Amino acid sequence: MFANSHKRGQVYSDVIFKNLGEAKKRAAEIGEEKVINGTIGALLDDNGILVTFPSVDRLIPGLDMKRVSAYSPQQGFPDFLETIQYFCFQEYFPSTPVSAVAVAGGMGGIRHAIINYTEIGDAIIVPDWYWAPYKGIAEDNYRKITTFPLFKDNKYLNIEGFKEKVEEVGKKQDNIFIMLDSPANNPTGYSLSLDEWDDVIAYLNTVDRPIIFFLDVAYMDFADKKNKQVFQKLDHLNDNVFAIIDYTISKSLSKYGLRTAALIGIHNDQKVHDEFQNIIAISNRGTHGSVNSLGQLLVIELYKNKEALASYYNEFNHWKTVLRKRSEAFMNHINKEVATPYRDGFFVSIRCDNANPEEEVEKLKKENIFLIPLPKGIRVAICSIKEDRLPIVANVINRVVSNS
Repeated sequence: MFANSHKRGQVYSDVIFKNLGEAKKRAAEIGEEKVINGTIGALLDDNGILVTFPSVDRLIPGLDMKRVSAYSPQQGFPDFLETIQYFCFQEYFPSTPVSAVAVAGGMGGIRHAIINYTEIGDAIIVPDWYWAPYKGIAEDNYRKITTFPLFKDNKYLNIEGFKEKVEEVGKKQDNIFIMLDSPANNPTGYSLSLDEWDDVIAYLNTVDRPIIFFLDVAYMDFADKKNKQVFQKLDHLNDNVFAIIDYTISKSLSKYGLRTAALIGIHNDQKVHDEFQNIIAISNRGTHGSVNSLGQLLVIELYKNKEALASYYNEFNHWKTVLRKRSEAFMNHINKEVATPYRDGFFVSIRCDNANPEEEVEKLKKENIFLIPLPKGIRVAICSIKEDRLPIVANVINRVVSNS
C-alpha cells in the first residue's frame, strides 16, 4: 500500500529456512535419527550443533568492554585493518599496494562494492552457479546479474564462456564488474586451479575497459592453502583492473552473527586506494554506521595472543579435516555424472539439466532428506551432515533424482 514502485508486492521468502523448518518438523514427528538435514550452510558437529573455536571464544570476556561498547571508526579500527590482511593473505601477501575497509559481513562488502563501482541498471557478471543473495543484492540496488557458464564438460572452468560474457557486458556499460566466488565456490565446492587463475588474469589484461575484479573468498580458509597463491597472481593485473577481496570472519572464526569483514583493495595507484577507502566508509556511514566493534577487537586480540592463535589453528585444522572426510564420503558414492566438480568447501551441487530442481527436492523430502533447490540443480550442505550419513544421501540421490 505504501511501498515504492520498486518494492510494491514483494514478499520475503527464503527456501533455506522453509526447508529447514520442514526438516525440523519431520524430525519431531518420526525422530531425528531418521531425518537428514542438509539445508544449513554452516559447519555443524556430528550432533548438529554449530562448530565454534574455544580458543577464540575464550578471548571475548577479556576484551576491553568500553571499546567493545563504543562505536568503531567508520573505516574500521586501524589494527583490525592490518590484522585482517594477515588472516586473509598469510604467507601469500601480494607485492602490489593494498588497503582495507571494515564492512558489515561479507554480504555488506558485496553490497558496498556493487553500489560504488557500478551504475544503476548495470549488470554484474557472476557464474551460473552462484549464491542466491547476489541476485537479491543487485536487484535491491537497481542492478542485475548476468551469468556465464562456470563449467566446461562439467570438469573445468569455461574460460571461453567467461570471455564471451565479459565482451558482451563491455559493449554496454563503462565499468565491468566481475564477481567470482572461489576458492570453495558456494554452491558447488569448485576452486579454480592456479592455471585457470592465470588464464583469467591474462585475459583481463587484454580488455580495454575499467574492470572491478571482486573475489568473494568467504569459504577460502576451508580450501587447500595453496589456493591463496592467487593473491600473488593478482600482482600481474594491469592498472585498468582493480581487485577487491571480500574476507569475512563468519566462517573462518565461526562468528557468523558478529557481521565483521573487510574489503581489501589491490592496486598500484594510491589515488585508487584513497577513493576506495573514502567511498566504502561513506557507504558504511550512510547505511548502518560503523562495523561491529566486538568482531574487530576479537580479530586483533587473536592475532596478538600467539598461544590462542596456535590453538585456534589446531582446532580449525581438525574441523577442516572433518569437512574433507565428509566430502570424500559423499563424492565416493555420488554418480559423478550428476555432481558438479568438487574441490573444497561446504557444499556440493547436483545438476538437474532437464529436470525441475524444486520437484527433485520434493522427491528427496519423501525419503526424509532435506536439501536446497537452485536454478540449475540441488545444493547439498555437506558441512552440516555427519560423515556416516553422506553415503546414504548420495545413494538416494543416485536412485531418486532425475538428471536427464
